[in-house]
Amino acid sequence: MAEMVNLSKMLNDAKDNKYALGSFNVYSFETIRGVIACANELGTPAIVAFGAKYLENMDMEEVVACVKHETAKGNQPIALHLDHCPKKEIIKEAIDKGFTSVMYDGSALPFEENVKNTKEVVEYAHAHGVSVEAELGSLAAGAESHEGSNQILKNIQTQNKQKNLLKEQELIV
Repeated sequence: MAEMVNLSKMLNDAKDNKYALGSFNVYSFETIRGVIACANELGTPAIVAFGAKYLENMDMEEVVACVKHETAKGNQPIALHLDHCPKKEIIKEAIDKGFTSVMYDGSALPFEENVKNTKEVVEYAHAHGVSVEAELGSLAAGAESHEGSNQILKNIQTQNKQKNLLKEQELIV
């Protein structure tokens, strides 16, 4: 019987054992069941990535219950990741409900505010054993990209200032 795991643990195992992990966007019971069934059939761990924008389709309790149920039926560890969420209160709720990984997306905010918010999310998540991914800025986006382009990282000087701020906030080493 498998269980839901912290994404950092899963990534470390993948790195140590030299294999890739798939992250699959889901938005319904059917897509969750499909991803986990495939992971078990193929004998590989997987990341179930539920985008915050799909909370209109399923609430968090439903997502967590479905992932726990399907994971328990199989033999592969599964990370449940809340993807691209700009709201700290929704991220905290996801952590409290049982997500094992979250992504704070503050890329539409000024960089300093984004870093401040990211640090708050990291502190809360880590206190609950949950891993964090953060969108701290955007690269120039192509015409077909869904990524924001209002926070383009323009030059080395700006990037160095941002890197120093991240080090000061202990978000990178």
